[in-house]
Amino acid sequence: MAPIDLTGVCLIAGLLWTMAKGKTGGWFHARLWFPFLGFNLTYNWLGSAIPRLTTWRGDAWLLSMDRALFGDCLSFKVAPWINGGVYELLSGAYLLFFPLFITGFIVAARRGGRARIAFFSGFFLIYAIGFAGYALCPAAGPFRYDALAGEMHALHPHGFISRLNDSIVRTGCNGVDVFPSLHTAATLFVLLSALTLSRRLFAVLLVPACLIVAATIGLQYHYAADVAAGAVLSVVVWWWLVRPLRIPTHSPP
Repeated sequence: MAPIDLTGVCLIAGLLWTMAKGKTGGWFHARLWFPFLGFNLTYNWLGSAIPRLTTWRGDAWLLSMDRALFGDCLSFKVAPWINGGVYELLSGAYLLFFPLFITGFIVAARRGGRARIAFFSGFFLIYAIGFAGYALCPAAGPFRYDALAGEMHALHPHGFISRLNDSIVRTGCNGVDVFPSLHTAATLFVLLSALTLSRRLFAVLLVPACLIVAATIGLQYHYAADVAAGAVLSVVVWWWLVRPLRIPTHSPP
């Protein structure tokens, strides 16, 4: 095990230990957010750890499913429509991912009790399973898959929003973060949880959430199988943890 691996494991173990210490008070509420730090550390660590574990990449397998279902990579099929205002719209939607799930966390934290624990647990479980998917099926995505370079209908960011989003994605992604699509899984989990916890919030989030999912394909970041796997993951976790709460629709958001 390399020193960077040992350091990451120790940091994450320390965070988990602090999460287990006490279940009331301000320190407990603050610690509910600690997994964000753990997941960021893990995400960056996977980018260096997985290439040391295996050189295999799942892009060819994921692309083969796209071609079997759609005749070609789905991102390429829709590429002629992704230009100008549509490109800016989808780029803006992709940037809304973090504000969207933070909104979900704030609403769940305000709810307290079982709703808070169910939402936080579900969200973190989705990321844990997603990272396992990255390890088992590491892939770069259509926009970074070398074998598609000559076939790709390249997208060229022109506006401020598309340039900003493109820069963030290209510098921030770890190179193996495709299957499953955690943008899809986390977004739909927040949306489905809103349906259970606050119908008004669900109505507000519906269009942005749909645009975020559409952007994963439209911006050539994911294959169709990634999005499908993310959607299934979100529904299963929501059904298991959040849906049983059945909070009355007249409750405040």
